[in-house]
Amino acid sequence: MNAQLLEKKSNTTKKLALGLVAVSIILVSGFIFLLKNNPRFVDLVFIILDKISVILLTKHSEFLFFIGAFIISLVQLSEKKWFLAKISFAMGCLWVVFHDSLTTWLYSLGVDSFAEAQNFDWDEALFYFDTMRNILKPTLSFKEFVLFAAYVVIGLIVFGLLRFIRGRYGFSRKKFSYVKFLVGCLFITAALHQVFKTAIVTFKESGNIFDKVTTNFQNPLPAIDFHNKGLKVVVYIGESTTVMNMSLYGYPRKTTPEFDNLFANDPHFLKFNNVFSTHTHTSQSLLEALSVGVGDNGLVQPIAARKRISLVDILKNGKISAFLYSNQGESGTWNLASTIIFKNAFKKFSTMSGIAGNADSLMTRPNDHEFFAEHFKPKMLSLPIKESAVIFLHSYSGHGIYLDNIPESFRHPVDTYFSDRQQRALVGVDEGKAKYVDHYDSAIKYVDFSVAKIIGQIKDYEQPTVFVYFSDHGEAAYADRGHDSSRFIHEMTRVPFVMYFNNKAKQSYPALFEKYKKLADNSAISILAQVPSTIIDLLGGEVKAASIKLLKVNGEKLAEGIQPIVIRETISGGTYLNLNTTAASLKGTNDLGNGNDIATDIFVTNINRTNTETKNCYDRANTIGKALRGALVTDCLQLDFADEKIDTDIGSIIAIAKAKNMAMWVDSEPTISSAQCTKLLGYLGGLSNKNSLVNFFPGENITHPDFISCTQEIKKMGFRIAYKLPTNKLMVCVKALDTKLQAAGVSCRTLENDLEKIVASGLFTDFSFDYDGIQAMESSFAANKLSWNTRNVSVKNYSAINAGRFRMVTFNNDDPNGLLH
Repeated sequence: MNAQLLEKKSNTTKKLALGLVAVSIILVSGFIFLLKNNPRFVDLVFIILDKISVILLTKHSEFLFFIGAFIISLVQLSEKKWFLAKISFAMGCLWVVFHDSLTTWLYSLGVDSFAEAQNFDWDEALFYFDTMRNILKPTLSFKEFVLFAAYVVIGLIVFGLLRFIRGRYGFSRKKFSYVKFLVGCLFITAALHQVFKTAIVTFKESGNIFDKVTTNFQNPLPAIDFHNKGLKVVVYIGESTTVMNMSLYGYPRKTTPEFDNLFANDPHFLKFNNVFSTHTHTSQSLLEALSVGVGDNGLVQPIAARKRISLVDILKNGKISAFLYSNQGESGTWNLASTIIFKNAFKKFSTMSGIAGNADSLMTRPNDHEFFAEHFKPKMLSLPIKESAVIFLHSYSGHGIYLDNIPESFRHPVDTYFSDRQQRALVGVDEGKAKYVDHYDSAIKYVDFSVAKIIGQIKDYEQPTVFVYFSDHGEAAYADRGHDSSRFIHEMTRVPFVMYFNNKAKQSYPALFEKYKKLADNSAISILAQVPSTIIDLLGGEVKAASIKLLKVNGEKLAEGIQPIVIRETISGGTYLNLNTTAASLKGTNDLGNGNDIATDIFVTNINRTNTETKNCYDRANTIGKALRGALVTDCLQLDFADEKIDTDIGSIIAIAKAKNMAMWVDSEPTISSAQCTKLLGYLGGLSNKNSLVNFFPGENITHPDFISCTQEIKKMGFRIAYKLPTNKLMVCVKALDTKLQAAGVSCRTLENDLEKIVASGLFTDFSFDYDGIQAMESSFAANKLSWNTRNVSVKNYSAINAGRFRMVTFNNDDPNGLLH
């Protein structure tokens, strides 16, 4: 029976081989025929071969691995090891398919990423690997198919050469199989070495980060006096908390009911906007947020490479005691800050995690509010009345796995917001992300509860106390990227920042309260690197020497520009985030790459624009997640009503815009009936910002009674109405103008006639068009009779488009929460 099966498999293999030979003969024959009958085909072939050779040189780690796996597969096939042959070939194919996404992610890893892995927590590691599905995405295209065919041909040639060598020199078949197998392994080893060699070096560098930071934080202390005697400052450091998921900052779910109530009813509560963490990882962020710079060598470097002095050491030198109560433990990502920043502070940890090491997740950790309740109030009551002190509380909730780090009573959905909606409407095509956002929102609600508990304790405390709350960094729950700096997205650095002056503090230091109240009301960008200046200022600190570099306090605009944040040393080179409009304002960035994502570039462009009349819009905000990110970075959302057919929740997105008083650019259906108009008017009724635009492309329906009636009703509501010009008509005119054709007059005249009819209808206040057609609009007389709105604009080209001539500009984006069309 086995012999028959083997014979059957052997016959199948022979048939397959004969089939491949036949196909090869046909292809070669066709190729020769084309060569003989089409001389130009020869040139084309050489061009294609040249391009393939260039690609092979740049993707050698891809094809070397495949060829190695393919050779091993052929060896196993010749030995009739069918299953192993299939496994080897499949491994080679998977490598080709996932090579680009794997290497792109790997090369974006830096010293910070590997440092984060030192003494990692197993639960956190599992949470991180769960987000890897968003990294490893297959590359499937015609180009990849052609390359795959080339790899197969090269593999067959190499295998054929090996067989020729065996026959030529008389090696035994069995022994030479080992040689061929070894050759395949060498190809694979060469590929893996090419991919991982730099990563290994970077990982080794991350192992030295502790000694490096310790050395750089050993500097002479400045002489300093503190004048606000008796003032207590409580600093609550949150974990992985972004404003994008907080109702205090406009999130549609009530994730921060305690904060919301304080903000609405207690004037002692101050909320700051546009605050950024300096990194997306805990150690790097807090090392900078709780220290000050020494001197300035003009270089932009990661925090570990900079000369710094711990804020705690400065406080101690000014005779102010510092206390740390941490629910983070001593090991893992918090280890650097707890050891270096707080080496001269009283420290109390919730667990003996320094002993547990990588088994930290197996230890029982109390809930934040329970741990702080046990230690915070007794410490506050024991502080001398006439002495100032700073108490630092570092929480753990907010960390993934989100529900595991909050009390059982909070491990339920915040509300029915998610269950009432399609998951695609919430997060886009990757519906699995919705579950993690739901869990994260529950964690944020617990964070709100825990922080409010501390505020409640100091509210009526008899000694003047100022409370400061911020998070070490944000979290990308909607994008399902955690806070991984190698996959940076805007909300990873957007953190909450609030202050609370208790009754005694407001009475004792009224000027100080008024100062920070005014700062909280403006929208200036500030970063957590300004926290030391803020704490020193609250305590009335006066530095007697200029040896340290104190920035302005949080909320104050930095006239010299925002210093770079998220500075990283990656495998492919250094990068940084730039919150300024130009890189020229930053020293020492010439050798670094700009690590901004598109959303951050849009934010920087929007907040720094001089012409506030022009509204900058976030394109195709067709999911809740995409609209929320757009609301963080712009003052206008663009939405297509036709997207309702692909699960877009129009009403919820309009509610997001209304909550932040944002303008909207709304694209209506090409044709609109009376019923559709009624529905449209219902949606528009939810908008409070009358700078919004309703965009129509009615075509021949411009004279239809239903359309005319609809536009009249929209005008009564106070909204602008635009005619969406077809791009193809604009481009005919643009092409004619570019080539200076005699027909340019005819081509552009047709467009001019159309524009004149639109203006004459009296139905429209604006034109909207793709920016590619700007030349045609500039050449038109009729176009200037209505206001302009443009889309398909790259944020990097914003300074070149003369934005002041547009009412609205819509930016392209690569948002991970969009819907496919």
